[in-house]
Amino acid sequence: RLHLVDNDPIAVGYSHFPAFPHELSWEETEKEPTWVLLEKATQHHISRSDIAIRLAFADKGLVDVLGTDKNAPLFLLERTSWFENGQCAENSRFFIRPERYEFILSNS
Repeated sequence: RLHLVDNDPIAVGYSHFPAFPHELSWEETEKEPTWVLLEKATQHHISRSDIAIRLAFADKGLVDVLGTDKNAPLFLLERTSWFENGQCAENSRFFIRPERYEFILSNS
């Protein structure tokens, strides 16, 4: 999934959904967030996710998709989400242009 802001690519995400009972269409994924689709399809609530953020560098494929320079620094966000019953809901990798994104963490 390509993420745009003002028609400018800021990130591309690749996801694996082991919990989906059917193949997703582009129409479905463009209408609602992934977690909403997962919860509707499985009737299970996503209770948590594990997120890791690190540095990556743009390869040829990412240069073409994100419109950045080869070897340009990118954020690589890896996320695994879990249902309340402990089953894996999804595993995703997002390559993000750092000049267009800010991470904010809140803890309470």
